Amino acid sequence: MSEYHRFLALLRMPNSDRAVLLLTFGLTVLVDLTVAIGVGVTLASLLFMARMAEAVEVGPGGPRDIDLDAEDLDQRDVLPPGVEVFRITGPFFFGVAGELLDTLRRLGQPPRVIILRMRLVPLLDASGAQALEAFVEQAQLAGAEVILSGVQPQPRSMLGRVGLGETSRKLSYAADYARAQALAVELLGRK
Repeated sequence: MSEYHRFLALLRMPNSDRAVLLLTFGLTVLVDLTVAIGVGVTLASLLFMARMAEAVEVGPGGPRDIDLDAEDLDQRDVLPPGVEVFRITGPFFFGVAGELLDTLRRLGQPPRVIILRMRLVPLLDASGAQALEAFVEQAQLAGAEVILSGVQPQPRSMLGRVGLGETSRKLSYAADYARAQALAVELLGRK
């Protein structure tokens, strides 16, 4: 539960997230805050486990995209000054959403372009999408452009629901890291 604009934004999320929000809100008003928190956390945990089960792929040759490739080993070495890169790995959900904002705060002097590599993010929940939205807003306030690289379909869909889709003017998308690097150089040239 939070400010009304966050509440309204959550109403645009998938039906399951909306149901958890409305049930928790209803229990808070009608029963008790303690009961509402217990039920809400339990339902959110079950929902997360169900989504993770859907995101798992089983196939020959082991998990895909787990091995570090050449672009991972020197990802910072080839960046021009003023560009910073971060890789997010694994599901981006309520339990880790705050770490993204902490990363931006720890940078001190923000870069002019930030690349978030997301090819290893199979799942993004509502709080993760809101954390990314807050990250983009903070980066903009600091004068930095944000590029998302390699975003998978589920996170891409969730970002579209919070107004951070591919048509958003708040950030840019790149299909892979090489294209993100080229876009970063282009954005630096415009500034």
